[in-house]
Amino acid sequence: MSLKKQAPLIGLGVFALTLLLFYLCYEYVFYVNLFSENIIGLVIWSFFIAVAFSLFSFLERKVSLIIMLLTYVSAFISLFVIFSDSDNTFSNITGLLTFIFVVIGGFLLAVVIEITQWVISKKKNS
Repeated sequence: MSLKKQAPLIGLGVFALTLLLFYLCYEYVFYVNLFSENIIGLVIWSFFIAVAFSLFSFLERKVSLIIMLLTYVSAFISLFVIFSDSDNTFSNITGLLTFIFVVIGGFLLAVVIEITQWVISKKKNS
């Protein structure tokens, strides 16, 4: 089955996995009770991440999917490390901002690589 056909499943899977990892990270690593506002924010971030994965899989961009996967994993590892190292509430903000910037950086890196590959292929064909 092609990546294009699997795009909705990949998106739903990443969405569910992201929500689960956020929940585990906040409840069992950082020991913070999540409020409804926190949950809404985590759902929104999970949705954006899922859309990025779905978009790259729908467009069948394997390199971008790999870049997103690597930055996704490293973002959650850094979030777990930051949360587990401190009981300070400032770590909550630091960990989440680190996660957001790593994921956004991975997305932007993937887009830049895709644009670069497109420009190179255009030059080769012309």
